[in-house]
Amino acid sequence: MKLFYFNFRGRGEMIRLLLKLAGAEFEDIRVTQEEWKTLKAEMPNNQMPVLQLDDGRRYTQSTAILTYLAKENGLYGNNNLERLQIDQILELILDYWRTYVEAFYHQDPATKLTLTASLGQVHIPAMLTSLESLLKENGSGFFTGSISAADIAVFSVIEDMTDISLYPKLQNLKHKVESTPAIHDYLTTRPITAL
Repeated sequence: MKLFYFNFRGRGEMIRLLLKLAGAEFEDIRVTQEEWKTLKAEMPNNQMPVLQLDDGRRYTQSTAILTYLAKENGLYGNNNLERLQIDQILELILDYWRTYVEAFYHQDPATKLTLTASLGQVHIPAMLTSLESLLKENGSGFFTGSISAADIAVFSVIEDMTDISLYPKLQNLKHKVESTPAIHDYLTTRPITAL
């Protein structure tokens, strides 16, 4: 199995983290911007991340890949209610990424500044508040009874946030995920990237 994504964390990192947690064998192909110019035409929908299975079939869309891998590796809940909870959280994370990408890549400097301010002052606090509330409801320290794709996806977003002290349940989740042996090993050996 191969995972194609840029040499930064972004939407591909939650997939890498889940694969590491599952102990899955995979080739982590980190594509440079220069390589992407050539590779883009070969990829489904001309985008990444892309998961290539051992038979050569390729699939795209970060949440679809994460969900597939979570199902394959027992990290997608134990019942339909837990899976609904996981899906709800994955949608929150997808909303975050859409807003982040729109702000980060906007061409107009004034609009980019406005979008970035809104991301930091409105969108991120609203998302963190929602996630904190969902963690309180469960009581296990994870979004479901045990670690799942939801916890990994959230961790991939909050990992580098400098101050989440207003969200103690999320702080605890962050600690629990990064303390998991497979995740800890990956975090200490992964390539250092700007994003």
